[in-house]
Amino acid sequence: MTTQEKSVVMVSKANLLKMLLTTKGATMVSVMTSTDPGKSAKHKGIVEKHSYINGCLNAKYENSVNRQQGREGGEMDFVAKPRKWGVRIPKTPVVHHINKAQEEKHYLTIHVHKVYGTKYLVSGLEVDRETVEQHLKPHRSQKTEQNVEKEIIPRDYDLANVKVLTMKGTRYVIV
Repeated sequence: MTTQEKSVVMVSKANLLKMLLTTKGATMVSVMTSTDPGKSAKHKGIVEKHSYINGCLNAKYENSVNRQQGREGGEMDFVAKPRKWGVRIPKTPVVHHINKAQEEKHYLTIHVHKVYGTKYLVSGLEVDRETVEQHLKPHRSQKTEQNVEKEIIPRDYDLANVKVLTMKGTRYVIV
């Protein structure tokens, strides 16, 4: 096996959560998620969206923005607002949330560095975005008070939607 090849491990969602709860320090990852981007109940189940993301776990948002402000020659004065939903489990990349239906959910927080691609599928066949546009939620504008050219992009991904996670030389396929 060359250094570029990854070992592949099948892991349950429960074991993925346990692994993430013990992941310490800033850690680079690649993730493939699969979501239903339907804009309403009428549009659910028609399109499947696969996203391929590279980013960092356990990055501190406020510190990341302040460092970026400094790199760009600005004041390092950013103060993050509190989360609007869920509770970040301290020193982990995991957010715990109990939704309106009283279901317990966990989310993976990633500071996105690069989106490698997005695929849209209908009945398992890849189609272009324009073909399914009428079924998709509109892009929402991201309000930011970061005062930077290169925005820091934190995203929370429902662990149920994470299908593959590559970290520290191992590709974890969630089953």
